[in-house]
Amino acid sequence: MNIDRPIFILGGARSGTTILYNLLAAHRDTCWVSYLSDARPGAAAPVRRHRLLDLPLVGPSQLRAIVRNRPNRTRMRWMPWPAEGDNTWHDHAGFGAEPYGTETHIDDAMASRLRGVIDTHLRVTGRPRFLCKQTANNRRLELVAGMFPDARYVHLIRDGRAVANSMIREPWWNDMHVWWLGKRVRDWDEGPPVALAALYWQHTLEEIRRHDFGDRYMEVRYEDLAADTPAVMAEVVRFAGMNADAVHARLLPGTLPNMNHKWRTKLSQEQQAAMLDAIGPALSALGYDSGSG
Repeated sequence: MNIDRPIFILGGARSGTTILYNLLAAHRDTCWVSYLSDARPGAAAPVRRHRLLDLPLVGPSQLRAIVRNRPNRTRMRWMPWPAEGDNTWHDHAGFGAEPYGTETHIDDAMASRLRGVIDTHLRVTGRPRFLCKQTANNRRLELVAGMFPDARYVHLIRDGRAVANSMIREPWWNDMHVWWLGKRVRDWDEGPPVALAALYWQHTLEEIRRHDFGDRYMEVRYEDLAADTPAVMAEVVRFAGMNADAVHARLLPGTLPNMNHKWRTKLSQEQQAAMLDAIGPALSALGYDSGSG
């Protein structure tokens, strides 16, 4: 199983990693776990559906929907759509979901099962590069690096205040496990929830950045991606070692909606102040204006 330079998208929850994943998934060199193949990890039949993307009319139509992040549940039952691959990573390969399966021991059987799934995708689709966006990988990069020593990593960074504002509005937020505290969000009583969400952003950022991948690591700002999508994606494609793809370039929108402003109107002055108390220095270090309101 010769898995050449797999590409891993990193970044905290609600940072825009799904958007970046979908944009890169439309490149003709990449294959990825879809909702169809994640339902039957290792099976070739659902992976063959990926080749529908090469067909006239139906392929471009699906790719346009993917890059615009407009899923159609009816079409997703028979057409491939990029998935995180929770079933593939956690149940089939045995990594386990958070808080387990992070920087822990991996045995040969686990690695073999995961590599087998990836090999099937590469072999059946005929595409040279495997692309993955799996949020839990933010905390098990030593394991990933051990399995794929030539992997490429694209880390998407977004203003932590926008991330925190988005996180606290998600239905899964209160049940999220906070790994550095050893408890769930609902059990935290040391401040407003938005402060904990901001700290979660900071800890995730630091966890990713503590690894040294040299020139195999790239950071992308959400704000830059939104402002000039084609230019940033061209940089990502070059970094990943893939050829420029004219078809892919035509699929990309010129810009993306930038939702970073919402925290200023959705959060009270007290909530904004709590976020600054929590992550002010981290915001400043990244060049984000640390003013509130």
